[in-house]
Amino acid sequence: MNDDVMMRRLRSVGMACFVTHLALFSGAQSHGDAAADLQSLTGWTSAACRTRVSNARALIAAGKTDAILDLIIASDRMSEGTRAAARAARAV
Repeated sequence: MNDDVMMRRLRSVGMACFVTHLALFSGAQSHGDAAADLQSLTGWTSAACRTRVSNARALIAAGKTDAILDLIIASDRMSEGTRAAARAARAV
């Protein structure tokens, strides 16, 4: 996966969403179950949740998790809470 594809998929997920729900995305649940859990947590539509789960899992499978967390940590546009969550996830 090249950087352009990575960024397009990350925009589909959302940086804050990626960090906040990283455990859900990297879990062993089926895509449908993970999307349903995400929907119950966020109130987003089913289609939006399926898109986010699918793209996040593709990024994780491609080994881009650390690169994405580094991007979020370095971003001036992310809240300090989101950057702190990314630092904590990166430390694991």
